[in-house]
Amino acid sequence: MTNTLHRFGDAESFRDDYVVFAIASRGRNDVDSVPKLKRFLEIAIRFHPVNLGDARHGGALRPSRSMNPLSHWNRDIRPDFDQVVAGLDTTTTAAAVFDNRAAAEDFVKAVKEADLGLSINISTSVEGAEQCCDEAHLCRHSVGYSLGFEGKTEHLPNEDRSQTCDDVRPRYGKRITRQEDDRLGKGRPADPGAGCIVSGSFLLLRSI
Repeated sequence: MTNTLHRFGDAESFRDDYVVFAIASRGRNDVDSVPKLKRFLEIAIRFHPVNLGDARHGGALRPSRSMNPLSHWNRDIRPDFDQVVAGLDTTTTAAAVFDNRAAAEDFVKAVKEADLGLSINISTSVEGAEQCCDEAHLCRHSVGYSLGFEGKTEHLPNEDRSQTCDDVRPRYGKRITRQEDDRLGKGRPADPGAGCIVSGSFLLLRSI
């Protein structure tokens, strides 16, 4: 699936942007997930990613306490992918970033063959994600649409919008419809027990 939401542009704008995630879900497939996540990253290295990382430790290029303004001229900017793999020590989300579709497709095929038992997401254009799945002979599970805070649907594919639509659309069959979910609480009155009431404005002067 493609899941890095709040990005916009046509399919061509994503031609050099493919992010493949491996995710272990607590209570479902997180048992012995660390070696599987490491294996995911090791497989990615074979296909020359532009970056690797995980949600706990970051990517291959990381900040350092020893940096100073002069570091920009002498810092080694070569990504150390082996360090990323070695540093993954807990259940988390691992990711590999590719700048071309061919590498992403080959990687997805290799991950399928490895059968790691992890959830795999592809973040790119919907068209690009489908092409990666087709090359690996996989059926796409779902697509997430970012509708914005107000739930605007005018940019969705031309389908029946007479009912409130969910942000997940199955590949086959009709769009899933559900009762509207006011997640931001816009239609509800303010919770009287939340926050505090300030009767006026206060100006604190440190010095005059």
